[in-house]
Amino acid sequence: MIRKTLFLLGLVAFVLVPFVATAQDAEDEDSTSVKERNRAKDAEKAKEEAKEKAQEQDKEQARERMRERTREQLKEQARERAGKGEHPKTPDVNLPDLPDLPEDAEDEADEAFERALKRAEEAMRKRKGEGKGKGSTERTREEAQKRMREGKKAGEEAGNARRQGKEAGDDFERGRHGSGAGGTDGDTSGSGGGGRGGK
Repeated sequence: MIRKTLFLLGLVAFVLVPFVATAQDAEDEDSTSVKERNRAKDAEKAKEEAKEKAQEQDKEQARERMRERTREQLKEQARERAGKGEHPKTPDVNLPDLPDLPEDAEDEADEAFERALKRAEEAMRKRKGEGKGKGSTERTREEAQKRMREGKKAGEEAGNARRQGKEAGDDFERGRHGSGAGGTDGDTSGSGGGGRGGK
């Protein structure tokens, strides 16, 4: 009787031990799989954060490069206009202010650039929540193109002011030294042109 009982217990143990071991292995495997999935999720999240950070840095660098490029273009245009004798502002015909042209021209270019830059940044802030369906590269390119257009417009406005000043100065000089019909003797200038010098 005792031997039968021992035999049955041994048989039961022999049958149950593999099942218990298999269940433990399955539990360990599930635990390992959960850890691996968590690690994969963490890695994916870190990758996305790094990608967003890199995109933001790229956009900021693009903005800075565009600012510097626009500033240099406006300064170069101001130097060229100053070299041609164009004054950035309407000149005072009673004052010989031509020697100050290069400095005035650069100041005017800087002011025009700052105005254009402020308008562009304000527009970007207003549109910050828009255009989510577009890629970041496309948005950056559109913003850069808009800033270029606004900077160019500001430069053209400054150029128009310079041309008007130059025309006013030229009209004044023609009135002083023109070759039209002169006034009577004793006058230093006549209407529409210079007369003969006074005696």
